[in-house]
Amino acid sequence: MKKLNYVLQIVIISIFVMITINLNAQKTAIVLQTGRTNTYTVFSIPYNPPFPFTGGTPVSVNTDDVYSGVITLPFNFCFYGQEYNQVIVGSNGVISFDLTNAGGYCPWSFSDFVPSNALPLNSIFGAYLDIDPVTCGNLYYDITGTSPNRKFVFKCNQVCYFSCSSLQTSQEIVLYEGSNVIEVYIEDHPACTGWNSGNAIIGIQDATGTTGVAAPDRNTGPWTAYNEAWRFTGSPDACNSQTCQFDSITIQNQTCGTDNEFTLNGSIYFSISPDSSTLIVTDQISGISQTIQPPLTNPINFTINNIPFSTQPNSINISLMGLYNCYSIINYNPPALVTLNSSFANPSCGASN
Repeated sequence: MKKLNYVLQIVIISIFVMITINLNAQKTAIVLQTGRTNTYTVFSIPYNPPFPFTGGTPVSVNTDDVYSGVITLPFNFCFYGQEYNQVIVGSNGVISFDLTNAGGYCPWSFSDFVPSNALPLNSIFGAYLDIDPVTCGNLYYDITGTSPNRKFVFKCNQVCYFSCSSLQTSQEIVLYEGSNVIEVYIEDHPACTGWNSGNAIIGIQDATGTTGVAAPDRNTGPWTAYNEAWRFTGSPDACNSQTCQFDSITIQNQTCGTDNEFTLNGSIYFSISPDSSTLIVTDQISGISQTIQPPLTNPINFTINNIPFSTQPNSINISLMGLYNCYSIINYNPPALVTLNSSFANPSCGASN
């Protein structure tokens, strides 16, 4: 017998603020929203692993068929409509959000197709198969990058197959902060048909095992793969977290006496007096706001928390109060009001609306 038993509706809007501001300038922004996740689309992407298969914190050292202890992420990751900041990794190529299995048995035998409650629940398979780091190879996890662009990476480097120790696999799963994108990179994946029918999976499924998606021709079976990659992206639906960034913005000066209109693509910049200006950011539907006190640094990063999900058009008001220059106007009171009106009527993720 093989092996012993081993025993919102919160919406967070994060906007990176960086544009030159004119007093009372009104801004209308095209908003790129990504990352709300309730259903997923998977598609092939070019094979270009963003990280080496080696390096990081070793896991499953000299141990087979186990889950790691709980790993805390420095960011929230949205998966099937729920937000998580802790994961476990399994030595058979699994990332799971089911923390009840921490330190426990990671199943090696399976024959069901994604989705199935007979497979590990609330999990990412990339690829899931019976491998044996006791015989050869190494497993690592790594957290890299800086906010708001951090990544969690689960790496498998030249790990032997169980019962087919002449075969090895190198692969990695990458979780992206903010976008909640999942990527799987497979350097080599031969099939060991003499053990567990050669079964392997690249896919994901939710906490019930009733909803999931596998990469085409990569559901349970004895397939082979070399130098291939897959991306899983969330489709529009309610979720506890989302990240918004401005894709383009038009600024028209209404106060300073000129028709100073221009468009800025990419990031948004405010030119302010950092030592004396107070920034107030307010969501117009809920009235929830955040106040950023001086001194301010450029770029200004701000997050409005606990905003209820809404399908109605929304806007964010940015009030600047303090010392800044706009031609002859220096100390303006009450504060200038800048409105960023998103142009969508029904928010969607992964596209510019």
